Amino acid sequence: MRTVALFALLAAGLMAADSKSTTLTIRVAPEALVTMEGTETVSVKIRLSAKSQAQLWIADSCSAPPGASQTIAQSGSYTIPVATLSGTGSLVCLSDASDGILTSVPLNEGQ
Repeated sequence: MRTVALFALLAAGLMAADSKSTTLTIRVAPEALVTMEGTETVSVKIRLSAKSQAQLWIADSCSAPPGASQTIAQSGSYTIPVATLSGTGSLVCLSDASDGILTSVPLNEGQ
């Protein structure tokens, strides 16, 4: 009986010594990909941080979005007709100042 009790104590001690906890931290950074699908449609794949919003517009320089730019309010994949975007110029611009995203694609790239 003593041998069984000793074995049980030894097994419990070994099990306690083998139990470890591990923490895994994954950081998902904001990111965006803008492409032209033909000449009439813009494809946007975007990952935004919480409470962040991106702006999409047409311009020759992507320095600042106009007030009438299209808002993308959450992460996802979007297909947007070029005709619905505000502004004039040769680039489709995407910006999110909160996340530090600024990217563009030439309007004629889809040709």
